[in-house]
Amino acid sequence: MASNFLIKFVRFLGWLLFIASLFVIIAGIVSITSGGNPADFWLIGIFALFAAFGFFLTRYKKGKKSENSEILKTPKKTLTEKLQEQKEKSIQKQKELKEQAETLKNQYRENKERQANTKEQNIRIEALERIIREYQNSYYNGEAEISDAEFDRLWDELKSLSPNSPVFKNIGKDYSEKPEKARIPKPGANIFHIEYVDASGKESSRDIEINGFLEDNGKLYINTFCYKANAMRQFMVDRVQSISIQGGDPIDNPQQFLWNKYQNSDIYKTQIALNDHADEILALIFLAKSDGKMLKNERDIIGRYIDIIAPGIDAESVEKMLKNTTCELSQFNGILKRAKSWELDTKKLVMDAASQIKALKKQLDPMEKATFEKLKAVIG
Repeated sequence: MASNFLIKFVRFLGWLLFIASLFVIIAGIVSITSGGNPADFWLIGIFALFAAFGFFLTRYKKGKKSENSEILKTPKKTLTEKLQEQKEKSIQKQKELKEQAETLKNQYRENKERQANTKEQNIRIEALERIIREYQNSYYNGEAEISDAEFDRLWDELKSLSPNSPVFKNIGKDYSEKPEKARIPKPGANIFHIEYVDASGKESSRDIEINGFLEDNGKLYINTFCYKANAMRQFMVDRVQSISIQGGDPIDNPQQFLWNKYQNSDIYKTQIALNDHADEILALIFLAKSDGKMLKNERDIIGRYIDIIAPGIDAESVEKMLKNTTCELSQFNGILKRAKSWELDTKKLVMDAASQIKALKKQLDPMEKATFEKLKAVIG
């Protein structure tokens, strides 16, 4: 309000100066034309300037009024809006920076885990190649140093981790080519004749004596003495094309026949009894076998652990189960995640057994050492 009054007052003064100057100019002109004093020319000039200044002042004030009125209408609102916008931008920027920092942190963590997994995977690949090379000849020549199921498991695991491993280009001779001294069947032995297709697709006919079973990842294997190889052998049930009691007719649905035979066996009943403790037992088995083989004294340590958690189970069935049970790296990693929720007493018992297995050897295999350290980090 005061500002508007000031503008009007200045305009009024401007017009007053302009009009007064015009009167003086007119009076001067009349005086000169009437023969007045020539000095009136200077007076006319001076008041002409005053008139021009008054007119300019009036016009100038009018223009300033328009600008000032716009400024007076908006400054507080614009400033508030700008401050709010700056605040919002600042908050958004902080949020973006926080998200970027979190993303970088996650990427760093993932890279670190990936590097650790890659290192662990490379160690595992080297161990698998060494184990397979060591047993490859015995696998194909029937010396029974490693079972079909375990050899297949190691082979498949290496193939998934390193499809181009040179090991796959170095396959030994088939065991059927090696001459062996024939073993005579025991009187009354339960001899079966099978038609079998191995992992490479090779067909063969065999007479076998079934000694036990192994269930691994939903696949069933039969532990046998093979009279063709003249050695202990293991066959995957899904690869058995036909089976018959020696001298008899083929049995319908050979896979179902063998599954039924397995489910009536002592080892099956033992595995069912130990299902509640499968993770702990598999972790110890993985540790014991991480160097490629499980020794008798390592099985004894695991057997004593089983006797503590499930007393009364037949020791011979436990021994067979331990010989024929395997645990893959992916299974072991899954067990480690679940091991965090084990009870304290369980963690202590498993760690004691693992320490006993570790203490058996003066120099640990790199894979066995890494396995023990990972187990210790979780439950130790």
